[in-house]
Amino acid sequence: MLPDEEHFQEHSGNEGASFERSCSRAALVLWPSRRLFAVLNQAGLGATLPLLADMAKRWSETGADRQSTLWRDARALSEQMARSWPTANFYGDTEREESDAGRFLATLTELKDAHRISEFFSQVVAIGCFETGDNAAIVAALLILPLERGGELLSRIIGGASVNAFGRCADLLARAVAALGTSEAARRAARALVAAMPTKASDPYFADDGPNAAEIDARSIADLLKGVAPIDPETAVSAVNFALARPQVYPMDETLVPAARELTDQAEFRDAPAAQILRPACSAHLRARIVEMLEPPADWRRPSTIGCRCADCAELGMFLADPAREVWRLRAIQSRRSHVEQTIRNARADVDIRSEKKGSPHILACTKNQDSYDRRVMQRAADIINATALA
Repeated sequence: MLPDEEHFQEHSGNEGASFERSCSRAALVLWPSRRLFAVLNQAGLGATLPLLADMAKRWSETGADRQSTLWRDARALSEQMARSWPTANFYGDTEREESDAGRFLATLTELKDAHRISEFFSQVVAIGCFETGDNAAIVAALLILPLERGGELLSRIIGGASVNAFGRCADLLARAVAALGTSEAARRAARALVAAMPTKASDPYFADDGPNAAEIDARSIADLLKGVAPIDPETAVSAVNFALARPQVYPMDETLVPAARELTDQAEFRDAPAAQILRPACSAHLRARIVEMLEPPADWRRPSTIGCRCADCAELGMFLADPAREVWRLRAIQSRRSHVEQTIRNARADVDIRSEKKGSPHILACTKNQDSYDRRVMQRAADIINATALA
């Protein structure tokens, strides 16, 4: 076709002998007015979410009823959005910011559209397509629904998503119980969440560690217990015993001690049966480490357990075990020096390293320090603070 406009620019200066030609044409697109929102929906959520939010705001400000043209138009648009909502290849995490799902639910809540909320919960949220930052909007939307229906959907969401979204579901349950109170559906949701507690820790180097693997943090455990304890104390106790029996998945210092502190700091959870089991276990762990001998190194001998037995690393091990040597210099090619550096890092050895670029090959200078002792000093201070708080 012949272009309406044509632009041509040749090369100039030192540019190569190339040129660009751009042509443009105009097109007039028509569609039936009844298909307006289907067409707009093809622009994606970046276009439709702000439009829907504006329609909901204007409807709310006018005080019109649900028979108004504005409300019906908003409902027609939300139907198109919900029908084509992207759920494939969703990689949720524990982000605290609200996602498109949360913004959509907030708008539906403003519209008081219980039917669309139920539909969106069943088709999108229940399969785990939401972020932690959406949970406030999810709870607010649940409050629009009849109590029994809200509890049923909460149970369905947690039952369907907790295996792959444990942390998000724990946060959701804690928020929902605080807002909605207890019900049989909430108890089912609590039991489903406890049943989905991970049995192995996820490996950050692999995207899929298989079923029932997750990276558990203190926030998830605290939320779990705050959601389960008020409505099912026995199940909360089972959750604590489950975690205490698996220290590789639920480590004391990183997970259980901070969770116990949070429960202890809040009066409504401090005396819960689950907290009364978790707190003494954490206190015993801390006290056992507090009473250990803590003295700085008496000489230059340092822990010498390393993971490699090659010639260079064997020499490193002998250097670490030597009470009289402070410095060891390895003159070697780059690959050997890099290997020893990695061994030191992997073993968290008490060694500072630097390169001396004198001569060829260069030298890796290793100087002993007392990082292990310093870490224990810092750990002792933290243990005392935590033990005092738990007491």
